[in-house]
Amino acid sequence: MLNRSTTTESSLRPPSPPKASPTYAPVYNVEIRHELGCRPEDSMETRDIVVRPSEYPSLVRVMSRTVAGPAQKLGSPEYLAAIRRRRVAAIRELVADLVSHATREDLAVCTFPIVESIRSLLDKLDDAEAEGNTREILRQLRDTFLDGGWHQYRRPDAREAAVTVLRQLESREPIEPDDVTRAFDVLWKLQKHSLATFPGIGDEDEIPH
Repeated sequence: MLNRSTTTESSLRPPSPPKASPTYAPVYNVEIRHELGCRPEDSMETRDIVVRPSEYPSLVRVMSRTVAGPAQKLGSPEYLAAIRRRRVAAIRELVADLVSHATREDLAVCTFPIVESIRSLLDKLDDAEAEGNTREILRQLRDTFLDGGWHQYRRPDAREAAVTVLRQLESREPIEPDDVTRAFDVLWKLQKHSLATFPGIGDEDEIPH
């Protein structure tokens, strides 16, 4: 089963209890959304959890929502878009985690899983007509790690630029040519010589060195 889950929390700060209600308890709502589920139809489950100890018990309401549409047609544009968002989120976490390895001499070892994850996603989306712009952005990002480009990811601004591009791939739907231009502009400022500006450049070697 393939799952992509997003969690949102409302009422980040519980409201002040009304003076006339000594038994008032704040309620925190948390919603978990599964885009690719094992069930053939949409469904939602809700569970209430009382959290103790506190002056007044706090109620946490967890709602798990499964959206079955993308899973009904494997290979459909909706399914591949869900795969793209799920895998891009994982790549973004790998890039963000580089902050804990930035001073390592062998940082290339830490960037290798990122390049491999990008390569794997490019393979997955290879025949997806609707993901052509996604593939172009992924290739641009991949190339910033090649030919010694991984050195720049010691810098916070480099990591933030990559995270910005990946968040774009997570949140935009569909991915348009303008998104490719925006991603190029962000990455071009990082390292001009790492992007594939001519056909064929950057496609031969996908391993950082």
